[in-house]
Amino acid sequence: MSSLTPISIDPENLSSQLAYDVASKLLTVDDILVKYELTREEFVRLVKTDEFKKLYAEAKLAWEGDAKARIQAKAAMAVEDSLLTVHSMLVNDMVPATARLEAFKQLKSIAGVEPDKKETGTGAHVAISINLGDAGGTTIEATATPIASDDSA
Repeated sequence: MSSLTPISIDPENLSSQLAYDVASKLLTVDDILVKYELTREEFVRLVKTDEFKKLYAEAKLAWEGDAKARIQAKAAMAVEDSLLTVHSMLVNDMVPATARLEAFKQLKSIAGVEPDKKETGTGAHVAISINLGDAGGTTIEATATPIASDDSA
């Protein structure tokens, strides 16, 4: 009789994402073990549980049935996998400044720390014509141009 130690993870909090990772086959088993900080024995015991089998079946059905979700998941994983590379480019003085600036912009965008874009006065050209209706046909025309706001005041 073998002495098995209890799984050191909470299956209710972990199994859903773990089941999705297993069903998607985007990660190797070794990558999954590292990601979830599991031993191989813990992983084997977890995937044999009825709860995990149910979650796996649901995840596999969702993964195989929704191409958009599959593509988004793969893209998200590719982005996540490249974050350290982009960061290393950003802090490496040997990388040209333009590439480092582009790396910074990409990280800023991914992090969602972009400032809100303000509406500026660069809208469409506006022209106003007023016909005074007199016999001579006097017309007054004016054109509005955007005025740059001075935020320093």
